Amino acid sequence: SSLNRDMIRNTHGKVIVIADSTKLGHVSNFISAPLNAIDVVITDDKCPQDFSNELKSQGIEIILV
Repeated sequence: SSLNRDMIRNTHGKVIVIADSTKLGHVSNFISAPLNAIDVVITDDKCPQDFSNELKSQGIEIILV
């Protein structure tokens, strides 16, 4: 939504995304922020390893819970 994009654009701290693994690595018609705007992703331990590696290669911290 435009509200989410505005909040991310105007933040002065880290951008943290919380999503369960079923939401990762899929194409969606809803985008809150491009990957280069995200600092940390918190997800469950079922996150696909290749997806996790790709995020890490882009400098995004992954926290598995």
